[in-house]
Amino acid sequence: MIDGGSGENAVNAQSQTGTNINRQVLNVQSNQPSAELFDDRLTRSGSGLNDRMAAANGLYLGNPVGNLTLSVGADSTKVVQSSGTLLTKQSVIALSGTTLPGATVELSRDDDGLFNDGSVVAGADGKFTVNVTLLHTNDNNGANDITVRAKDSNGRTTTEELNFHLAVGTVVRFNSVVGTMDFELLDEDAPETVENFLNYQTRYANSIVHRSAKSGDGDDFVIQGGGFGFNSNNQLVTITTDPPVQSEADPANSNIRGTLAMALPANNPNGGTSQWFINLNDNSFLDDQDFTVFGRVIGEGLAVADQIHELPTFNLVGLTSLSALTDTPLRNYSQFTKTIQGTVSVTAGSNLVVGQGTKFTTDIPADQRIRIGTQLFTVLNVNA
Repeated sequence: MIDGGSGENAVNAQSQTGTNINRQVLNVQSNQPSAELFDDRLTRSGSGLNDRMAAANGLYLGNPVGNLTLSVGADSTKVVQSSGTLLTKQSVIALSGTTLPGATVELSRDDDGLFNDGSVVAGADGKFTVNVTLLHTNDNNGANDITVRAKDSNGRTTTEELNFHLAVGTVVRFNSVVGTMDFELLDEDAPETVENFLNYQTRYANSIVHRSAKSGDGDDFVIQGGGFGFNSNNQLVTITTDPPVQSEADPANSNIRGTLAMALPANNPNGGTSQWFINLNDNSFLDDQDFTVFGRVIGEGLAVADQIHELPTFNLVGLTSLSALTDTPLRNYSQFTKTIQGTVSVTAGSNLVVGQGTKFTTDIPADQRIRIGTQLFTVLNVNA
């Protein structure tokens, strides 16, 4: 309400606010001509009714009851950041945050459209804490998508999204030069296979993904590792294996995209040792061959496996004498395509290669690789 008072040259006006804001001049009292007075009272700079009402209107629209905002997060001591999700072993997680004082904060789990999985009213300082129960079922395999919604008395809403993975099995992390993948192991469904896999953890350090394969029709198939690694002398060697583990293949755990399974020798379902593979497609036909699935990717970690699979592959059998390295994915590597004329000699224990009749200064830039016999060298510098 803006009241210009009563008496000579006075104006009374009422402000009505709501979804649609209206203004109404109730009466004008003056001993001056009404048109002249009315224009002056409305348009006078700074103190005119138009300017005053515009200021009131701006105040109302800009911040009628405070801006509705929402920030929310989980207790950092209860979760671990994984690929695109928050990994936890806790089935009940406390979510805390801030919003408009008095706003109702509601939770919806797994995009069901119903905000009935938790509710609380923010305090006078806008702070709130609400618990959410996470599920691990045959349908979600531990992945829980939580929508948090704040709603005020005017019906305004705003939302935030949080993704959790509730792990009930052992979690392992694959660190690679491309990125990180986390897998939840199926401790209950494949206990012997999981135990066997965990026994190799120290031997998997500095191991490689030695195979990246497509299916016969050209579709993505698998990437495979656990067979080879670098020793302390930076030589690629075969990983020492334990006795084979018996197959624990389970029809309920199919070889579909995103699963971790045991690699097997041909026609020997009970011959698995250290090698494993990650399914990059629906490879359920492997179920009939008793390939044991013993883990699943967490969150968006499979994108890392896809990146490894997209790398160019090379046949390194001749270079390494390891017959399994026919489709090895490598970064920043190209096959030897040029033969240099001349002869060379290498002194044992020396890193100096001496050439006769060669063109080292023009044919071998520094930082390039050369192969002499079966030995591979990186050129540090070239001396005339």
